[in-house]
Amino acid sequence: MKFNYIILTIFLLSIISVSAQINPSAIAAHQNAVQDMQKAQLDSMQNLQKDQLKVMRNVLDDNPRFNKFNSEQAEKFNKLSEENYDRIVGLQEEQLDKMANLHEDMFNRVASLQQTQIEKLTSLNKDQMRKMAMIQQDQLDKISLLQKDQLNKLSSFDRERFKQFSEMNQEQINAELNKYKLVKINKESAFKKRVLTSEKIIERKNSYQLKAKQYDDFKLRYLDEKKAFNLAVQEGDEEAAIEHAKARLLYAADMIIASLEKVQLQLDASEDLSEEEVSDALADIAEKISVIEEAKIAIEAATTKEEVKTAASTIDSSWKRIQTKLQLHAENVVRSQVGEIFSRTDHLQQRFEMVLSLLEDQSVDIENIDLMVGSFSESVDSARVLFKEGDELFKQAKEQGDKDILVQSKEKTRAAHEMLKEAHSTLMEIVKLVGLSGLEFDIDEVSEEIFQVVELEY
Repeated sequence: MKFNYIILTIFLLSIISVSAQINPSAIAAHQNAVQDMQKAQLDSMQNLQKDQLKVMRNVLDDNPRFNKFNSEQAEKFNKLSEENYDRIVGLQEEQLDKMANLHEDMFNRVASLQQTQIEKLTSLNKDQMRKMAMIQQDQLDKISLLQKDQLNKLSSFDRERFKQFSEMNQEQINAELNKYKLVKINKESAFKKRVLTSEKIIERKNSYQLKAKQYDDFKLRYLDEKKAFNLAVQEGDEEAAIEHAKARLLYAADMIIASLEKVQLQLDASEDLSEEEVSDALADIAEKISVIEEAKIAIEAATTKEEVKTAASTIDSSWKRIQTKLQLHAENVVRSQVGEIFSRTDHLQQRFEMVLSLLEDQSVDIENIDLMVGSFSESVDSARVLFKEGDELFKQAKEQGDKDILVQSKEKTRAAHEMLKEAHSTLMEIVKLVGLSGLEFDIDEVSEEIFQVVELEY
C-alpha cells in the first residue's frame, strides 16, 4: 500500500510539471489532490501502527501471565517489537515480574538482549539485575555473555567496582573475576573473623588500660632513676651510679615488656583477625618478652660498670629488633579494623540496592537516592584504593622489616579511614531520604543471607 501511494504521488507531480506550462488554474487543483493523497497515506500508516499495537495488546491480553501487571508495566511489554516480545514471553513468572518492575530504559536494554542472556540476567536477584541494567547497552551486551557463576560474582560487587568491570573487555573481566571468590558470611558472626564474648572483650580492654597506666608508672620511675644516675656520676659516687643505672635499665625493660603486653591484649581482643593470625602474633610477642626477661636477669646480676654496660647493650639491641615487629603487630590490628569497616560498607551498599529495587517496585521516585548511592559508592571505592596501596606497603614492611615503609603504610591506612568517615555524611543522608520514602532502615542491621566477594590470596 505504501509503495502505491509513492508512485501515485510521483505521477501527480509529473502531471503538474507539464500542466504548469498549459493551464495555471489546473496547478492548484492538482496540488490539492496531492495534499489529499498525502494525508490519506499518513492516516493509513497511523491506522496501520494502531492496528499493529492493537494486535500486540491482544496478544498480551490473551496471555493470562500478563494480566496481573498494571497499565504502566503492561505498556512496556506492549511497546516491544515482535522479535523482542518472543524473547521474553517464555520467561518464568518470577523473571517476568523482575522485568516488569524495571525502569523503562533499563527494561528496553534487557529486552534487546538475546534470549539466553535475558534468562541469565533475570535469574539474578532483582536488585542485582537492576544494577546490571543501569550500564550502557554495549556494556550490558558484553557483560551478559559471561558464564552464570561469573555473572553472579560480578553482580555482588558494589556499584563503582561493577562499573569499572563493565569498562573492561571480555578477557579482562574474566581474568579479574578469577582473582575473587564469592563466600557466604555467617549472620551470627557477621563480618568478624573470630567471635568473642562481650565479657572477654571488656576484660581485655580493662586490662589494656591497667597495662597502659603501668607503662606510665615505669616511665616516670625510669626518668627518676636517670636523674639519680646523672647526679651520682657528677658526684663521683660509682657505687650509687651502678645501682641507679641498673634500676634505670630494669624500668626500661619493664616499659618494653608493658608495650609488648599492651599489643598482646589488643590482639587478643580483636575480632577482625583470625584465630591463626592472633595465635601466631601472640606467640611471637611472648618470645620477645622472654628475651627481655632474660636481659633483666643479667641486669640484676651485674656488679661492675662493665657488666652493667653489657646488659644495657643487650636491652638496647633487643629493643631495636623488637620495635618494628611490635609496630607491625599493632598496625595489623588497626588495619583489620579498617578492613572490617569496608566489609560492612560493602554489605550496606548491597542493602541500598535492595531498597532502591523495593522502592522502584512501589513506583517511588528514587532518582535522588540513586544518585547519592552512586556518590557513596565512588567515595568508598576511592578509600579502598588507598587502603589497598597501604596493604601492599604493609606487606613490604613486614617482609623487609622496614620501619620507613611501615610509616608510609600507616599514612595510607589513616587516609583511607578518614575518607570513610567523610563518606558517612552521605550515608546518613541516604538513610534520611529512605526514611522519608516511608521505609525504616537500620544501618546496623544484617541481612539473613550475606554474600561477599573476597580476593583470593596467592
